[in-house]
Amino acid sequence: LGKIYDEGIMGKVNQDRAFRYYLLAAERGDTSAMLMTGMFYAQGTSTQKDLAAAEMWIRKGRDEGNPDGDMTLRGFLSVACGEYITGAAGSVDPAKAWHMAEEAEALGDKEAFLRLGLAFTHSGTKDHAAKAFECYKRAARNSIPAAWAALGLCYEAGIGVEEDIEEAVKLYKKAAEKGDPFAMAHYGYALANGEGIEKDEKAARLFQNVNDILTREIEKLSKENNSIDQMIEENKPAEESFGQEMENEMSEELSEEIPQELPQVSTD
Repeated sequence: LGKIYDEGIMGKVNQDRAFRYYLLAAERGDTSAMLMTGMFYAQGTSTQKDLAAAEMWIRKGRDEGNPDGDMTLRGFLSVACGEYITGAAGSVDPAKAWHMAEEAEALGDKEAFLRLGLAFTHSGTKDHAAKAFECYKRAARNSIPAAWAALGLCYEAGIGVEEDIEEAVKLYKKAAEKGDPFAMAHYGYALANGEGIEKDEKAARLFQNVNDILTREIEKLSKENNSIDQMIEENKPAEESFGQEMENEMSEELSEEIPQELPQVSTD
């Protein structure tokens, strides 16, 4: 029932009802419902956002053997670690955020520390620049071009580390050769102006031209995605009418089963 309302299988999405049914099923031992209940608590759309309850339910579903447990926990940790830096979690806890990123990385998310670094970069936490730099260094171990580019910017602008333009250009070159648009633009500029590297206008134009092509392709994909979203939005009325008669027949029976108040969730 939770999935029916969550995915709009009968033509209409009802997130509030979906959450209530997921929670009921989770309390009765359904591991898939445990994972979904945790995600609803993490998102905080149909119930009050509660990362402690979210983590509890997701770990419970995983520990009880759900095959999607690792993937769901990894996704949760990857997002939650940043929220403990930005304050979206309800509190700021850099130590917990770092621990979550470590676990997410161990579960296979190689970009966990890149995202955590970005969260530190845009936060006002103590020593945020130095912590962001350490995160980018950690992410760079996983050969992520965006992490090399971020480290390049740190060295170029002296963010969390002493300014070193030659080291910045080396990192930009490394990331640019892997196709990172940000690095291409900065490496091309360095080549064109002879900053941190011997001046080479021909090579500079090459990187700048490729960056321009990539930028246009990204913009094109963005427009295509917007068109798809618009098409989906235009078809919503037809989707919502699908199965409406069936839902009407079930509504009275289902409403009797929905509890008026949700039980308190213990995070102990």
